[in-house]
Amino acid sequence: MFEIYKMEFDIGIVTADDLKSYIGMGILSQPDYERIVGDESHEESNSAPEVQA
Repeated sequence: MFEIYKMEFDIGIVTADDLKSYIGMGILSQPDYERIVGDESHEESNSAPEVQA
């Protein structure tokens, strides 16, 4: 299921809050949540434009 939720998160079908709620339902584990959300936040930080002074 990790791969499905990762894909849905990457394309915007589910949000980090949606995924967090899946942990409480027993659908997604905390480590898988962190892998999904952590990977995305890392990618965003790499693609953020630099601030010019």
